[in-house]
Amino acid sequence: MTPNREFRIRQDRIDKNGKVALRHDGKLRHLGVRKIHGRKKVVMLIDTEEVTVLDLQSSEILSRHLIDPARNYWPDKQKYPGR
Repeated sequence: MTPNREFRIRQDRIDKNGKVALRHDGKLRHLGVRKIHGRKKVVMLIDTEEVTVLDLQSSEILSRHLIDPARNYWPDKQKYPGR
């Protein structure tokens, strides 16, 4: 386990385009959750390495994102690449 690991919990709503915003290290980041989840209320579990987005009502994991301080957009790492 990483010695200086931090944890946060945040509630929000996914926008109609399937994205949610998160402030991390003083910068606004955008997480791509998927358009099919648009307008759902979610809970974000944030630690030092990853963000997990869960449906507030069902507790289903909607997406998982690796924290990359060099990027502003963090795609869903569960989603298969390509269309």
